Amino acid sequence: MAETNVARGAAVEPAPRVEYELQLYYWMKLIRAFEERVSRLHRQNKILGGVYSGAGQEAIVTGICAPLHDGDFVAPLHRDMGVFIMRGVDPGRLMAQLMGKETGLSRGKDSFLHGGDLEHGVFGSTSMLGSSLPVAAGAALKFKMKKNPNVAVAFFGEGAAS
Repeated sequence: MAETNVARGAAVEPAPRVEYELQLYYWMKLIRAFEERVSRLHRQNKILGGVYSGAGQEAIVTGICAPLHDGDFVAPLHRDMGVFIMRGVDPGRLMAQLMGKETGLSRGKDSFLHGGDLEHGVFGSTSMLGSSLPVAAGAALKFKMKKNPNVAVAFFGEGAAS
């Protein structure tokens, strides 16, 4: 399979349909495998804080993040670990964040729930899950005001919708 730019936070290059679909399938499988590993480590008490699995939602994360480009902004939720992988965050660094290690995104100062990586365009979620919506709207407004072609995406669920 040809190398893709998704892991570096760039959009998937237009490719023959089958190759593109195989790339998307690869990312879905990688996200699921990562989450399964995290769940096993959580059962062994090696993960700092809670783990909220996004198993079964890999296609949502992959389908939304694959066409994004460098400079785009994403505000994931606690079940959207795959966003970090899709945006190019090193899985080892993400795992370090989950384990509360100094090499993690917040240098061991916080759990995964609030970790973000603005270098890769990923905003850390807050405890008020719906609060990522106005943050993403603000990023989108900034893009519009600066006539920047980038986009902002926010994930939310039924709790935020109500």
